[in-house]
Amino acid sequence: MNNTFDSHPPLSRRLALSEVPPEGLDVDIRATPQECAALAQHNALPAVHSLQADLRARRRGDRLEIEGELRAKLRQTCVTTLEEFDSEPNEPIQMRFAPPPDQGPAARRRPDE
Repeated sequence: MNNTFDSHPPLSRRLALSEVPPEGLDVDIRATPQECAALAQHNALPAVHSLQADLRARRRGDRLEIEGELRAKLRQTCVTTLEEFDSEPNEPIQMRFAPPPDQGPAARRRPDE
């Protein structure tokens, strides 16, 4: 993997907890052609033709939950024959984000709690 993007990932979208209403928020992500090219380079792929994610963000106290699906159109290289081929992965996404330990309710607890 290429470490060129460690401080700046090839695809990133920021979402603050305060931006998510109590009923949740639909988040649609579509990678730009430049982001697709950067993703291909970062992952050593011949090409990323497209990448999109349809997500639902929900607040759970001071945490954020994200669920949805990621779809992509890729060009990959077979590790056996080295021939290129196209694939269209569809993957479920389920993530949970919490504040750093020095923030949020956990920081206010005693160490023995």
